[in-house]
Order: sequence, then C-alpha cells, then structure tokens
Amino acid sequence: MAKRTRTVKQKSARKAPRKRAAVRSAVALSSPSVSNPKIAKAADAFRRIPSDGALLRFTGDFDRSGANTHIQGAVQMPDFHVLSYSNEGSDRGLLLALSDADRRLLHTVDVPNDAGRPLYHAGGVQRLGDVIAVASESQENFSVVTFVDARRLVKAGEAVEIARPIRRTNNDAMAVGVTDITLNGETKWLAGVYQKGTIDVYLHPNILDTTIEWEHKGAVKVKEQNHQSFLLFAEAQATGSDDQLYAVGLNHGNIFYSHRATLYRVTLADATPTVIAPIDSREDFDFKSKATLRFGGGMEVVGAEFQLYGTERAFTGDCVVQRFAQQAGRSARANVRERAIAVEATPEPASVTGKVPLPTTPVDLSDGVIIVLSGGPFDALNPPEVIDHMERLIDDVNADPWVRERTAGVGLRFKLLSGQVNGHLHQSRWRSIRTALQSLKARPLIVVGHSNGGAAAVDLAKTLATDGRVVDLLITADSVATLDDVGDINRIPPNVRFNVNSYVIPTLAWMLAPFPIGERNVREVESAATTLVNVGLQYNLPGALAHRNAFYELNGGDIRNNVPEYPLLMRDVVLAVLRETPADEVVVGIAESLQILADGTQTVIELESRQLTRTIRPQS
Repeated sequence: MAKRTRTVKQKSARKAPRKRAAVRSAVALSSPSVSNPKIAKAADAFRRIPSDGALLRFTGDFDRSGANTHIQGAVQMPDFHVLSYSNEGSDRGLLLALSDADRRLLHTVDVPNDAGRPLYHAGGVQRLGDVIAVASESQENFSVVTFVDARRLVKAGEAVEIARPIRRTNNDAMAVGVTDITLNGETKWLAGVYQKGTIDVYLHPNILDTTIEWEHKGAVKVKEQNHQSFLLFAEAQATGSDDQLYAVGLNHGNIFYSHRATLYRVTLADATPTVIAPIDSREDFDFKSKATLRFGGGMEVVGAEFQLYGTERAFTGDCVVQRFAQQAGRSARANVRERAIAVEATPEPASVTGKVPLPTTPVDLSDGVIIVLSGGPFDALNPPEVIDHMERLIDDVNADPWVRERTAGVGLRFKLLSGQVNGHLHQSRWRSIRTALQSLKARPLIVVGHSNGGAAAVDLAKTLATDGRVVDLLITADSVATLDDVGDINRIPPNVRFNVNSYVIPTLAWMLAPFPIGERNVREVESAATTLVNVGLQYNLPGALAHRNAFYELNGGDIRNNVPEYPLLMRDVVLAVLRETPADEVVVGIAESLQILADGTQTVIELESRQLTRTIRPQS
C-alpha cells in the first residue's frame, strides 16, 4: 500500500507557524542540487526526440478520478517518477511518488498549502535538480508555486518546502517551469508561470535563500492557451557568453486536443522577457495505452538529449507512463545515472504491461453522418452569420486530418436529401431526414440544432429512438418549440449518448429586444452511460442577440483574419466525441472553453453536468 502523508510544512504550520523557516533552513544546509543540465543546440535536440516511446506501467493502492481529479504534471528523476495530481474536493493537490525499480506507487503526499484557501488543482511541474516546482491554483484567480525537496518526497513521503514560494493573488497558474541560467556572467534562477497563453517570468538571485522574494520581471504571450506543462531550459553558448532561454509547451487544444510539443525561444533583456517565438512544433509522437500530453506531460534534459513523457489521465489502481528517450549519444555519466530507468523503459508487449497499446480495430468514420439544423419559420430569416457558422462547423469537422484519414478523405456525410445544396438543413425537414437515415448505417451520428432547429434535433432523436438508432452527440442551442414537436423538447431520450445544451438565462437587458429562449434539458431516463451538459448563458444583451449568441459564440463568434474570437467549442466537442474521448475529459474541456468565453464577453455562465457543476464568472 502506498504511504499517504501530509506535508511536513503543514504539520509545522498547525503546531507552531514560526517553525516553517527553520524547516526550510535545515533542508538548505543539506546542499541540495538546484541546477539542471544545460542543453546544447536546443532546436537540434528537440528534433532528435524519437517518435516511438517505451511504456512503463505502475500499480498501487490508489484509485481516484473525476472531472477535476486527475494527473496534471510529471517529472522523472533517477529511479523515480513523480506525478502532480489535481484533487477536487480537497484544499490541496497531491504528489504521487513512483518507484521505477518495482513499478509501484510509493507515496501519496499533499502539496503544501498555507494560503488559507483551496488550491486543489495541482498543475504542470518541472524538476530542478533536487527540487520540484509545483503550480497550484484555485481556478478563482489565486495560485501559489511551491518548491519541494524531491529527495525527501521519494524517500520519506514528505513534501518539505525548499525555497520561497511564488504567491499570485490575481491569477491562476496552469503550469510552472524553472531553470538555472547564466545572466551577465552570474547564475540566476528563472521561473515561468503559464496561464492561458500568458507566461509571467520571475527572477531569483539564490533560490535557496528563503528570505528573498521572487522578482516579477514581466510577461510574454503565446498563441496556445491550453499548454498543460510549460518547461524552461537553458542553452549553453559555445562562446561562453550568457545562456539562451528556451521553453517547451506541451499539448495543443482543449476538448479536442493533440499530442503537440512546441519549442519556443525566449529573448531576455536584463532578465526581462521581451519576445517569445515558436521555433519548432511536433505532433508525430506515437502515444499508446491512453498516455497523453493532455494530462501528465513532462520533459527533462538527460545527458545531451531531451526526454519527453506523458501519462494516462488518472491513476486508478495503475497508470502508464510513456517515455520518448534517445538511447544513443548519452554521456557516460548519464548512462550511469539512468541505467536502471533505461532497462525498465524497454518496450513491453501488452501481456506484460496489462494494457492494449492501440484499439484492435481503428475507429472507422466512413458511415458517419453530421446533421446541422437551422431555426426560424424560413431559413432565409436566420442571421447570415449564424448560417455561415453552421456551414463552418461542418467544414471544420470534415477538414480535420484525423477525420479525413478515417473517411477516405471525404469527411462525414451531410447531404442527405435530394436537391440539398447547403451543408445545413432547415428544421422543417427533420421528418424527411429521419426517412433518409433509415437507409444509412449513420454511425457515428452527430445532430446539431439552434433555436427551432434545436427542438427539431430533439424531435429527430426521439423518433430515431423508436427506430432503434443511437445519436452519439446531440448539441441543442437555445431550443425553441416548433409546430411539429414530439413531446417535450427539453426531455432527452436515452438513445442520445452525449447532449450539450446551451440556453439563455434572461437578464434585464433581455427586455430591450425580447425573444423566445430555451431551457435546461433533462434526461428521460438517468444513466451513468450517458452525459448531459447544460450551459446557461446570462448574457447582458437584448434577447434577440443573446439567442443568436447561444449558437454563434459557441462556434467561435466573430472571425477576424480567419481567427475566431472565442474557442470553437461545438467543433471541439464533435471531434472529441468522434475520437471517443472520455466524457469526464470532454466536460472539463467545455468548462475551460466556457471560462474563456465568460472572460471575453463578461458573461456569467452556469455549467451543470453529472461530472461537474460550476458557476463560471468572468476573471478578467
């Protein structure tokens, strides 16, 4: 059984708060390493990371998962791996120490938290010698970066703080990177705290001196808002001049994500970040056995090479770590330090790992169908921008390389009726659509509708239930009744596996242009095998605009220079369902996309599902 402990700092804080500094000082006297190997020619090393990785399966007496309870970051150290773990319902996250020797979970340790408020979401992490930097956030504009002694963690199951924390009272922290670096001929320490595309850079003159605060040096921004790990590396220069700073962001996308690693070069002026520029990006890593960069990604410098790794979403009795390591060209010292790990990382068959590397039958979308229904008594009465987004939704799904690969390049079928010109169809045609589907396999089947089209989408799903047909995904946007409805348009039949339902919650501004609005959906029959997500939008807008936006802004809103203003939430949900992404992950991704929408529109959003219920308020 894995040993479960509280942090040493937390025990000291309860008995005598003044002892915290003494704990740090005692640890500092043991001279921990606070340095990482410097990479030579980072761009070349990044390209040398192999596309195939070895699988390591760890087991242990720990089984915890949920919408916001999952692995978030990972570090490797000689003979051990350490995972950061988001732990919803608690006031702090967890660190899981894993032994490479016997592939067992050794310790489950609380992340230090004396902030006086919950910091359950432990984020992306990075190791700096014998120190592990851990970002913890409240997801309510408050976060703390702590630095714990990695040796005490893996040997004794204790999380002892070894450096002064970084407290952020006005922002969350999805991930942290840390490195030592030569600046102006002197060794300094930099931390980069990543939050939704913004990286705040902090400087410390001596990381082990706990009397000195971290100095905020500035911030830079990247386009990607969904890196789950953000790591810093120093590149040694052949001339012996100051080091060059590089960063690596892991993961691309949110609800629909890809295993992308992006290498950035960061330009500093007297330790102040001035420019961050992407240098390279890779998505060719062959992740297997549910390992991913979306949860539990990490990277280290070992010898002269980068090593990349990802994990499963959660540790539920066991967990797979996949490591992408260059075996050739290591220094002798690296070979000595990593020998045990290298032996353990030899690829194993499924019979040994207990995992199936890939589905025995690849996902086949050749019979897939997508249906998008517009509202109104006539199609021409719909706002042109809404119709444009309906067409874009179909085009974007079918342009996805993963979808094209599984449909022989043609995408999901969307033309179902004779003489159909556009991708979308008017709500009045739903009965004809039902008839057309009777001659098709239509699996998977995606149905989307807005306004009267939302009601018609539910009507179609109900009649398909009587035909014994499954609807894999139903998206209803502010459904309004039609003259041809089959029962209650807000009661979802059991043949619908996943339903996302947006609806307008009226405010006083709604009265400026009153318009019919939708309601919460409910299940006709509750089932753990199905998912229903209600998204209540409290737009401070006239009713007609709010009704439009319940579809329009969940499809990106305004498009400028071919870039959507907000996340393409509906597209991402469609792609995630097609990829058979676990429902918990999809719901978490929806929540994160809605936070961006709430921030951009200054709208309060009520998210309700079995997996996660939350009031999402604007944070900026």
